[in-house]
Amino acid sequence: LEPWQPPLEPEGTSWEGTSWEESLHGSSLVLSESTANFEFGTVGANLTLCGCEVDADNRQLSGDWEGSDGSSGSFVLTMSEDGRFFRGQLDGGEASERIWEGMRLGVGTGMRRRRRGAEPPLKAAWIHDLLLRRSRLLLAK
Repeated sequence: LEPWQPPLEPEGTSWEGTSWEESLHGSSLVLSESTANFEFGTVGANLTLCGCEVDADNRQLSGDWEGSDGSSGSFVLTMSEDGRFFRGQLDGGEASERIWEGMRLGVGTGMRRRRRGAEPPLKAAWIHDLLLRRSRLLLAK
């Protein structure tokens, strides 16, 4: 089958002003508008990212972190080339080195139809409507 939508365009590779679903705390990593801010990002109420720097390619973010429990350490994150994911590590605290991964919120997560404004082909739309109606009937029982 041919895809009914063109592929997504890559996202920008700026860290500033972005939000990410992250793997370590099951929360969102929210970054402020400028790395010049001393407290650049927060992960729920668990972590604060401080003294952050971005490399020349704007893909690697590094700095220090402080935990709500008084722990602290350093981190390094590298953004994927398409700007949708990051992977890196968190050092310090109770464990010496932890892998940290995340996905940019609001992109490539099944919301393509709403984002792009495209309607699915009739062959796919009828099954979608059928499954929605069936699930509503099952929930109503």
